[in-house]
Amino acid sequence: MFCEYKWKILSLLRNFERFQGNTRAWPAGKFESDKDKDFKMAAARELLEETWIDLDRLQNALIYLWKHYLRYPDWFDYEYHKFKLVLDEEPNIILNSREHTDKIRLTPEETLNLNLIRWEDEVIKHYYWIE
Repeated sequence: MFCEYKWKILSLLRNFERFQGNTRAWPAGKFESDKDKDFKMAAARELLEETWIDLDRLQNALIYLWKHYLRYPDWFDYEYHKFKLVLDEEPNIILNSREHTDKIRLTPEETLNLNLIRWEDEVIKHYYWIE
């Protein structure tokens, strides 16, 4: 999800032991049918697990953007649901070190200079209208 505060988005460095480790990504994860009633709940749960940002009081601030399908050749196919969260206050972020090892906030344009997880540059360009 794009987690925005003052026009900057939160970028997390994936733990080197994870799939596509040492790349930058956003809070994200998988829908778990035993825990989540819908994709919005899954996004809120993943955000809490990865950053300790609790959306209980911010549920209406979480906006569903779109769905599309991704294919990682020789790995897997999956449905990708993108959300956006715009925060009025700077959150106190506590990273889950099993997932991520660093955090920064950058403009969408600045994030394009990072070593991003596969296809995230295209997602940023699409949503923020960057050529």
